[in-house]
Amino acid sequence: APKCLHFCDDASVLGAPFFIMEYRPGLVIGGEMPAAVAAREAPGAQLGGVLVGLLDDLHRVDPDAVGLGDLGRPEGFLERTAAGWIKRARLAWDGEPPPVVDEIADWLGADRSLPEQATSFLHNDFKLDNVVLSGHGMNWTDQLMVGFGKTNVDAVLAVMHGRAPRSVVNRE
Repeated sequence: APKCLHFCDDASVLGAPFFIMEYRPGLVIGGEMPAAVAAREAPGAQLGGVLVGLLDDLHRVDPDAVGLGDLGRPEGFLERTAAGWIKRARLAWDGEPPPVVDEIADWLGADRSLPEQATSFLHNDFKLDNVVLSGHGMNWTDQLMVGFGKTNVDAVLAVMHGRAPRSVVNRE
């Protein structure tokens, strides 16, 4: 991932704390598919395969082996995540959400007896426009969102972001 070069917590500069990230050349796809990519055979399958591989690589990192075994709170991760989603949904409708929000909250709160799953690093915002594609491999951005949790959450969030991309930035 690109390195953070400078962090500024003085909100008077830009209106919020910010950081300057190391430049990485490549292509960020966040809108229409660039012609050079679209012309490839099965570009969606190619990009999807690369993205799944990159996410799998992240999930395979052993936190203890890289000195980050005490990062985050993996216990209760799914419950906290679901509660956060529901809270944001209710706030989005000024506290009067449509009935489906309560139905989803009830469904998420039900005992699902999910099989145990190892805790791993999560990206928490993994999607095509958070990846810099280049001939030298791929980098992901938004690394400040990384935490510990269940890998199925990253997979669900990645699928949720499968809507039409917004813009394309060529950084060659």
